[in-house]
Amino acid sequence: MKLRFARQAAALLAIAAILGASMARANAAAVDPHAEIAAALFSSSATLAAVEKADDARLKAAQARISALAVQVQAGDARRRGELVAAQEAFVAQLADRDRAYAQAIAVFRGAVTDIASTADGAAALARFNAGDEAGALAVLDRLQAADEAARQRTTDIQKAVGERHIAELALEARDRGKLGTVSVIARFEAVTRLDPGVLSDWVDLDRLYQSAGRTADAKAAALKAEATATTDQERANALSDLGDILSAQGDQGGARAAYEQSLLERRRLAGANPKDMALQRNLTVSDADPSSVALQRALSVDLFKQGVVLVMAGDLGGARKAYEEELAIARRLAISDPSNVPLQRDMSVGLVQLGDVLAAQGDLAGARADYEESLALRRRLAAADAGNAVLQHDVSEGLQKIGDILLEQGALADARSALEESLRIRRRLVAADPSNAALRSDMLHSLNKTGDILQRENDLAGARAAYEEGLAVVRQMAAADPSNVGLRGDIAITLLRTGDLLEAQGDLAVARKDFEEALGISRRLATFSPGNAELANLLSTSLERVGNVLVAQRDLPGAQKVYDEELAIDRGLAAADRSDARLQRGVAVALIKVGDVLSAQKDAAGATKAYAQSLEIIRGIAGDNPMNIGPQKDIGIVLAKLASTKGSGVSWKEVVTQYETMDRAGTLSLAEKQFLKLARTRESTEGDR
Repeated sequence: MKLRFARQAAALLAIAAILGASMARANAAAVDPHAEIAAALFSSSATLAAVEKADDARLKAAQARISALAVQVQAGDARRRGELVAAQEAFVAQLADRDRAYAQAIAVFRGAVTDIASTADGAAALARFNAGDEAGALAVLDRLQAADEAARQRTTDIQKAVGERHIAELALEARDRGKLGTVSVIARFEAVTRLDPGVLSDWVDLDRLYQSAGRTADAKAAALKAEATATTDQERANALSDLGDILSAQGDQGGARAAYEQSLLERRRLAGANPKDMALQRNLTVSDADPSSVALQRALSVDLFKQGVVLVMAGDLGGARKAYEEELAIARRLAISDPSNVPLQRDMSVGLVQLGDVLAAQGDLAGARADYEESLALRRRLAAADAGNAVLQHDVSEGLQKIGDILLEQGALADARSALEESLRIRRRLVAADPSNAALRSDMLHSLNKTGDILQRENDLAGARAAYEEGLAVVRQMAAADPSNVGLRGDIAITLLRTGDLLEAQGDLAVARKDFEEALGISRRLATFSPGNAELANLLSTSLERVGNVLVAQRDLPGAQKVYDEELAIDRGLAAADRSDARLQRGVAVALIKVGDVLSAQKDAAGATKAYAQSLEIIRGIAGDNPMNIGPQKDIGIVLAKLASTKGSGVSWKEVVTQYETMDRAGTLSLAEKQFLKLARTRESTEGDR
């Protein structure tokens, strides 16, 4: 310690010899704190070390000018004192601009000497220290020593962080290749940010790792650090985009949308695009200080994707489709321009999937399937070229699930099962390699649920139940580890609906009702927490429907009617908010059928007729004039049969027979539906006798 004090004192005395005017100030009745702070910073060991390290001619010239000024002040030219202080401050500022480690070190030292000079006694003590009176300023020296040690430690930490950061980046690459778990990579980036909290990219990597691990609250804290660390508009846009992801996961869709839109606005401005024009300029002019045109266009594409996600959650499928189409146009153009660039190829595959999702929601299953198949083919090619890359394997598993989902909806059970089982095998391997990765476990949950759906439709109830229960155990464990994640609560409710469906099919109504009511309780809380979230409102509607179904089976018709009425009100609100979503329109029609059934069972023929007629009008609007629009055409047949069975409805069995014969000629009737057609003909033949 004495040796360190001696070195500090020697360094300060060397400068004090040049700045003899400081001695005069120390003896004066009034001390200028500003001047003493400037002198202390200029003469600090951190400054001397940085000058020696730089070995720069311009810095040496500045030193010479300060020496000349000091001589003049020492000779009694008080008028030059202000100029001397300004020169000292400019010297320190110039050095800080050149050397980030020095900038942080001198900031620590500045804080200490500023604190010392904040009182008259402190300023006087600092003046004595600057003048070389170490014995008289011993207490000050102690504090300066601590500040100097902190500054040197900061410099050391920043230098150490460079190497630690490189290792952490390699660990992140190993994780992406499926060779390392998420938890161990998180620990490395946490260590880096402790050593050097001033690098934005470290916080961005850490927040994304936290998201993968299901640590949403920690991810939000890291994202806010990233935003605070950003020094350019581009960096702020990146940080806002990540913050939007986290707010979305926490159920704050309004906050997420605001973050995404602000990020997108920044990207457009940086890219030179008109923020009011959804079409990006093809040739963007970017200064040398900005990222390349390709980088900006890619960032715009990512933000459009995220904006589309929020619009889907808000129920705005038209707006989401517009965002996704623009995103895909950018991604496709970039991918074609550089076919060997894997990130650009992946961006295009993501754009295809997102647009396919919206098309499916709007009832265009053929268009959705075409996009999914193009995306999967691209993902298989990328994964085959880098078989050890876990990220690319995950992409293939997602593509297979999308294909499986659409095949399942189209009734191709065997092909759907093949795709979903392959997806589940890949996801099991990925989870086994990185069990702490919550995102991978969530993907496996969805595969288990979809597999259970197919097994149930194939009447393998035992296999379906095993898949659902495995998925439920997975998601309950994840939700317990990440209590702020709203999405995981929703996943629990969705899985409970599946287990309840299975139990109901097996005749275990009591346990099925228990699962449905737990799902209803969760979905109510989520919908209340995020009232503008269309997905959560839809989940609440579905939960109400399931509870109503069980109540009907248990012959609690008044209770079922109350539940169905609440479901219908929610469905009407969702459909009114987005009239382009055929699924939402059909949801209203199905809810009306449920209401009609309960009213019919309670002998309210007029009420039932009204509900069925409203449902029929909606379904006919969905079906249009296309006889090959199979689902809606079958729905029309079902509602016509219900009306024909309701006294005073004005619908005859002849109309039912006509509808089913039209479908029969189109080759769309199942065996059971053909049998129903025979029954309808029989009823038609006796209709006039009643």
